[in-house]
Amino acid sequence: MPANNRELRRLRREIRRLKWFPSYQDFPELGIKGRRNDAGRYGCLDFTLCAGKVVADYGCNLGQAAVKAAKAGAAMVIGMDSQKDTIAAARKI
Repeated sequence: MPANNRELRRLRREIRRLKWFPSYQDFPELGIKGRRNDAGRYGCLDFTLCAGKVVADYGCNLGQAAVKAAKAGAAMVIGMDSQKDTIAAARKI
């Protein structure tokens, strides 16, 4: 996650330039609201199972699930996606 407010603002601007994302999906950790909210989907998952494990997030998008796995104590999180601009933003997150 961004280390300070300046980095967070810069990252939000970068994500807005992706055009498809801000209107597509929420990312509460970044303060981004979209049409799709993943609270229901993530509410069904027990991220504590990730603690101490290596976790792979296939089709990670900007890494919402990867962030949740890392916050739950995953030893390592690997995110994979096919869109270069999305991957660049996910790395910063």
